[in-house]
Amino acid sequence: FFGKCLVTFFVLLLLIPVFTNQKATANSLPQNEMRAAWIATVSNIDMKAGMSKTQYTQWVQSTLDKLKADNFNTVIFQVKPLNDALYPSKLAPWSSYITGNTQGTNPGFDPLQIMLDEAHKRGLELHAWVNPYRVTMPSQSLSNLAADNVA
Repeated sequence: FFGKCLVTFFVLLLLIPVFTNQKATANSLPQNEMRAAWIATVSNIDMKAGMSKTQYTQWVQSTLDKLKADNFNTVIFQVKPLNDALYPSKLAPWSSYITGNTQGTNPGFDPLQIMLDEAHKRGLELHAWVNPYRVTMPSQSLSNLAADNVA
């Protein structure tokens, strides 16, 4: 009898950390996993230049609808492909990758705001992807930059 009680005691003693660790681990896990897709704007990899606000909005909607249908929950959107911006900025000129024109040309709408609004309508997180050091592409020179570009 004493031997069985001792074995049972040790088995229970060994199981206590298992149950407490499982509970601690379960509470420390993220609530959702990040299933993200990058939308690259540099060199117009994923986005065509020169779209109107309506065309751009339709492109954003169809792109995000596809990502949502494919079970993504996060979008990483490149908003500073060079030393420029796809949003109104006092520090960087407009990106030529949104207009197809010279750097600094205002597209007449805020691409980041549209992407943000449409992502949130679909329950998607949006993260801004910034290239902090790239000023030009290898095929470009400083003469390709807008006059107000800090470089």
